[in-house]
Amino acid sequence: MPSSTLTVLYPALKGEGDKFDLEYYLGTHMEIARKAWLGLGLINYQVINFTSDAAGAESAFSLATVLTFDSADGAKSIGTAAETKAVLDDVPNFTNVQPSLLFGDVREQWSKQ
Repeated sequence: MPSSTLTVLYPALKGEGDKFDLEYYLGTHMEIARKAWLGLGLINYQVINFTSDAAGAESAFSLATVLTFDSADGAKSIGTAAETKAVLDDVPNFTNVQPSLLFGDVREQWSKQ
C-alpha cells in the first residue's frame, strides 16, 4: 500500500497582526502532532521554511509541513481522530493564519540517504 501525505501550507504573513511563531512550532507543536499521530501511521515529516519563489520573488507561502503516513486511511483518519484535538487546540499558541491542507498519495520517491 503506498504511503500518503498531508501537506499543511501556511500563507506568507502579509496582514497586519498576522503571526507565526516558528520556534514554538518546531519546538512544541510538531512534538504534539508527532505524539498524536504516530499511532495513526505517521512515519515522518518535514518542515520547509520558504525563502522565495523560483524567480526569487517573495513566496505566497511562508512554510509547509509535509507529514507522511503509511496509508491513505491513516492520513485521512486524522480529521476524525480524538488524538487530533490536542493538535488543533495548540494552533492558537503559534499562529492566527489559516493554512491550506492537501492530502496526496506518494507515487514515487527517491532519497540518497
